[in-house]
Amino acid sequence: MSQILLHSGKIYTNDGETAAGDSLLINGNLILAIGKKLDLMQRCAPDAFIYDLEGRIVFPGFIDSHLHLSEWARREASYDLEPYKRLSDLLHFLKTENHGAEWVIGYGWNANLWEEKRLPGADDLLFYNLGQKVIFFSKDWHSVWVNDAVIDLLDPAQLTGYIDKKLVDTNRLGQLTGIFREEAMSKLISPMVAKLPNPFFDQATAYYPHLYKNGITGVHTMETFEDYKRLRRIYQYQVNRGPRLGIYIYHDDA
Repeated sequence: MSQILLHSGKIYTNDGETAAGDSLLINGNLILAIGKKLDLMQRCAPDAFIYDLEGRIVFPGFIDSHLHLSEWARREASYDLEPYKRLSDLLHFLKTENHGAEWVIGYGWNANLWEEKRLPGADDLLFYNLGQKVIFFSKDWHSVWVNDAVIDLLDPAQLTGYIDKKLVDTNRLGQLTGIFREEAMSKLISPMVAKLPNPFFDQATAYYPHLYKNGITGVHTMETFEDYKRLRRIYQYQVNRGPRLGIYIYHDDA
């Protein structure tokens, strides 16, 4: 399946004008023809991927989208903490959804919107089982909320410097509250998450439709060199060579 036929839409060309046809035939990276649906149906390969645009617009791409692809996919597979306007509601949701996983990852909490008007802490997560590691990133990605099981994994010698810089919160007794900020988050907590299996590299093509429906067909992303090699291996298989994502990877293992 190397050809794609997009039909029954509005096709715009580089000059901003609507094309004469309502359909587009693509072979690999080459646009073969713009024309009427019936004409192009006769020209396309038997195994072509055929997609009904249902009147949608097709226009030339302007620039590849920038996103952190593996992190986006990880977030899609993690808890969405953003909708909750009260900490109590969020905690109720987390208790209900706790199925005993060793690692519990979530994204999007925003204490500024909560009625309680306070930061969360490790004490709020005591309902998790012994050994469960909980890591919840804030909406602005400048803070992370963790439980005691995660804190226990950290080197006390490393913590001291970040506590002095006010990047690790403590209470009046000098105990860690479970909130890590900025560099303390990126150096101490984020690497733990990065080592966990990432669903994108196991089922990359399952995530493509989420991007396609928003008009994203090409991205550039920062990944590790090992993950770059994993993507190359995925694309070696013929089954993944149909409609897929154009990915430019800048690796961070300099």
